[in-house]
Amino acid sequence: MSHTNNPLRSQSNDHQSDSQMSDPLDAVLFAEFNSAEQLRPSSGFALSVMDAIHEEATVPPPIPFPWKRFLPGAIVVLCALVALVIWAARHASAPATVGNFTLALPSLTSADSTLGWIALALVLTLIAVLSSFRMANGRSR
Repeated sequence: MSHTNNPLRSQSNDHQSDSQMSDPLDAVLFAEFNSAEQLRPSSGFALSVMDAIHEEATVPPPIPFPWKRFLPGAIVVLCALVALVIWAARHASAPATVGNFTLALPSLTSADSTLGWIALALVLTLIAVLSSFRMANGRSR
């Protein structure tokens, strides 16, 4: 491989003068990047960067998520859902007795239970959306 086609030259080539370089492109690049006139930012660049830094420094911190208000409600809802699932699993096949009355619950098919879960998901979604609208409008307690 010849010297002019090798893109990975040693660092000793950086110290050559323009007359010693064999490739004209190398000579132009060497002269451009090693001249006294290095690349300098435009006149307003430093000022615009400092203005941007100042703006970022004066931005207030983001509002933290209200975990103290959210977690108790989420724990109660989770416990209620677990209790509902346990209750439904225990009472799905056995007839319910209240005092002297026996109430036979109908057995649910796969499609019925799927519709029940879909209805539960829709109700929980509706509750979440309505509560978020209420909190966004500032009508919370």
